[in-house]
Amino acid sequence: MHVWSHPSQDFPPYRYHFDSFLLAADSLGSPLPVYGDSPVATPKNLALIRNSPNPFCHETRICYSTIMPGRIVLRIYDLFGREVETLVSEYQLSGEHEIRWTPAGLPSGMYISRLQMDSAEATETLLLLR
Repeated sequence: MHVWSHPSQDFPPYRYHFDSFLLAADSLGSPLPVYGDSPVATPKNLALIRNSPNPFCHETRICYSTIMPGRIVLRIYDLFGREVETLVSEYQLSGEHEIRWTPAGLPSGMYISRLQMDSAEATETLLLLR
């Protein structure tokens, strides 16, 4: 068995090579699925924490965490499924992240935050009261 970490970083995911397959694991040893030559995010690797405050009037804080680095997309949608705003669309390191959303010109109502990383996603509802 040959063990090595991601070639460009000193942190997880770690990869374990066996004779006929590749298994990746995070820093806690939890297995990560692998497609091709790299691990991908799964729902348990991605957490969207309830926004605070909720309901909110002018601004709310949206927190999320990942246990592996990757491209993160955080968007806000109205109840008709129309995208209202993209808050994050970039590569981020693993860990906890926070963003503040101050909706401009939107009416009171229910909105949905959608966090995506690889094929994993998480959603939460946000209630805007003007």
